[in-house]
Amino acid sequence: MRDPNTVSRRRVLAGAATSMTVAVIAGACGIPGEGGDDDLRSITIVVTQAAWTSSYAPLAAADELGYFEDEGLTVEWVNFPGGATSATQLQQGAADVAIAAPEPVVIGHENGEFTAQYYAMLFRRTLFGVATFEGGAVQTAADLEGARVGVVSLASNGVYVAKAVAAEAGVDPESLQFVEIGAGPQAIAALGSDAVDVLSTYDSQYQTMLNAGVEVEVLESDFVSGLNAGGLMALPERLQDEPELFAAIGRAVFKGVASCEQDPEECVRLLWEFDPSTKSVEVSEEEAMANDLSILQRRMEGSYSLEPDESQWGSHQDGTWQVFVDYMVESGQIQGDVDVDGLYTHDLVDEMNDWDESDL
Repeated sequence: MRDPNTVSRRRVLAGAATSMTVAVIAGACGIPGEGGDDDLRSITIVVTQAAWTSSYAPLAAADELGYFEDEGLTVEWVNFPGGATSATQLQQGAADVAIAAPEPVVIGHENGEFTAQYYAMLFRRTLFGVATFEGGAVQTAADLEGARVGVVSLASNGVYVAKAVAAEAGVDPESLQFVEIGAGPQAIAALGSDAVDVLSTYDSQYQTMLNAGVEVEVLESDFVSGLNAGGLMALPERLQDEPELFAAIGRAVFKGVASCEQDPEECVRLLWEFDPSTKSVEVSEEEAMANDLSILQRRMEGSYSLEPDESQWGSHQDGTWQVFVDYMVESGQIQGDVDVDGLYTHDLVDEMNDWDESDL
């Protein structure tokens, strides 16, 4: 367990990236000896989430269980609600590692704004999907013509995923109408007001709806199910200069994931210790645990966990990045002038897996 006398530092920053934002967090980036323990090196990890939830509990577990300290590290966790902002912070040198969805990163590689590479796959399968709900006008992908699609925001990846699902079903993706419905209770309220016909959002939102008694069902899509959702990114020059550091970060993260596979309920409790505001006070502890556990398990089974034929955490599945670039071309996000091999590296996978799960 993490030394109770060592305070894990975390800060939630929201909104667009600014020079002030960069200055605020750059001071904590990769500087030895900061953070309350002269024997630990302080690093900054940017996570794409507005606030901590159980879908990111493995990161909190890695911190609480002392896996970063075991590697000689202490982490400054910084949250941003959008992947483009997270990637920008990394590219500008304000973080050591960013955890972000690939879409803005691929766009940045095409337009020359980003050089950051994924060195560890964390979310092995997509988090997004198109889902029907009881009473909605759409019940199959073939019904999507002209549909009103509820998305968290008009800048959400859900817009592009819905277009891809429509195109796969032979429906003109430009016929879709996108409606911003937000998340949580706001999104659930939209379903009861006849504002949308179908949903295009992500796993934890769907599980939140199910927990609230709203029946939703994700439509099957061979195209979308083949997508990854990104992972740990760093600048290529730093990966080359400090491979031991980034392998250590990866080991700590994946020990957290493996620990949550072994004991998901304890993983949720570690999240509550890491950030007490994540524990709901509006319901009983039993119900709070059930809700958070269901969200974590959906993310674990849907994205974090290795496939039966896989053995290495952080590895990049054969062809996964070409599939992703193809999706972005077909959904109109890029022209296709992207060096796929420049998006990722396998170089640290073996070092990140130099540990034994039986020792956790």
